[in-house]
Amino acid sequence: MRLYEFATPNPSDSLDSDLTNVLAAAKGKGVAAIPTQQLVSILVGMGHTVNDASIMSLLGGNPFVQDATPTEVTVSRDEQTADDGMGAEVDTKGKVEQMAQNQAGDIGQDLV
Repeated sequence: MRLYEFATPNPSDSLDSDLTNVLAAAKGKGVAAIPTQQLVSILVGMGHTVNDASIMSLLGGNPFVQDATPTEVTVSRDEQTADDGMGAEVDTKGKVEQMAQNQAGDIGQDLV
């Protein structure tokens, strides 16, 4: 029985992961809000069994969600900080800018 538990993926982990990926993609495209029903349709299309009511509990703890209602999910803005999962807040915009500057410097070093 123990081996079966390890070998069988947990469907709720997959749903949570797919939800985060969809929200991250929406944020990356500059989407400010998504109708809840559209989000449900996307997840159903990915093979998940979910509805408007069941998704609400997952949205509450998602770092890409600023606010969630039964009709609309508001995606967090760039100016906001995200939780790193360990209780510490991370300035995501500042971190990305720093990574880009470091990468640009590394590329410049390669050309010299």
